Amino acid sequence: MLDRISRIFDAPSRRRDADYSKEVTDETVFAVFLLYRDLLDVAYQWSDEHWMPEVIGEMAHLHHALANVDRDRGFYVIHEFLLKRQIPKNAFLDFLETSLRHPNAPNDNNDFVDAINRVLDEHDSPYLLTRYARREVTEPDPRFGGTSVHIYFDAFPRAYLKHDTVVQRQAIEPALEIFSDPSYATPADDFRTALDRRRTGDYDGCVTACSSAVEGSIKVVCEKLGWRKVKGTGLGALARSFVSKSSLPDALQASFRPLANWRNTQGDAHGHATKDATTEEIAQHFIAEAASLIVLIQSQTK
Repeated sequence: MLDRISRIFDAPSRRRDADYSKEVTDETVFAVFLLYRDLLDVAYQWSDEHWMPEVIGEMAHLHHALANVDRDRGFYVIHEFLLKRQIPKNAFLDFLETSLRHPNAPNDNNDFVDAINRVLDEHDSPYLLTRYARREVTEPDPRFGGTSVHIYFDAFPRAYLKHDTVVQRQAIEPALEIFSDPSYATPADDFRTALDRRRTGDYDGCVTACSSAVEGSIKVVCEKLGWRKVKGTGLGALARSFVSKSSLPDALQASFRPLANWRNTQGDAHGHATKDATTEEIAQHFIAEAASLIVLIQSQTK
């Protein structure tokens, strides 16, 4: 019961107005819903009686217009309400995130998420989805002796505002791919938080999360390589120590300074954010910079 409650309120239930500034077109919504229809008709017919009605129930907590609908009609209800503007257009994003974190969603791999992203990309949507971060852990089984394999999810798909094509392909996507490694769970969560905060208009929080993601990535790589002497308080000091130990040119220490300096002087990490100092453009810049630095940091493990 507690797990079900947490699933409801862990959905994006507190979106800010900035989140609704970039709409998804009706054509995009229709194309994505065709994917859901095909999935349910071909492979998931057996689970629709549990999956979609429960998703509608969780969506009703976010959008009260759905409170009294016929849940047995599944995602068709969401589609109708979106097209008739009875719920906000970007409730579509709520639907994607809520449906994909449900236990009956096709979460054994990222094929369905990738298919949705292809449709979003083909329709030039301003949004994409992050992927499942899934890991299998072999644990003792006290019931029968021996061991059993348990599946844990470090992260579920989240919608985020994509960058221009070059940055998206060369920085954002490679960073998200790195974060599919469970050993990066902490910085991965920080980076997804940065994407979330940019989308919801919390730009100071976005930069703080970017800095934490880079700092956490340095620590993970140092742990993997056994570099015990790489230390430092804050991103700037930690980055200097990391670069000096690594095979990277010393000149690249400067690459970490803009993010570290902005976080320390303008971000919300120390409670002294300057009102309106961090704009959407600045937050977008630092997401791209953080993703590039994460790819650079991880290159030391190859």
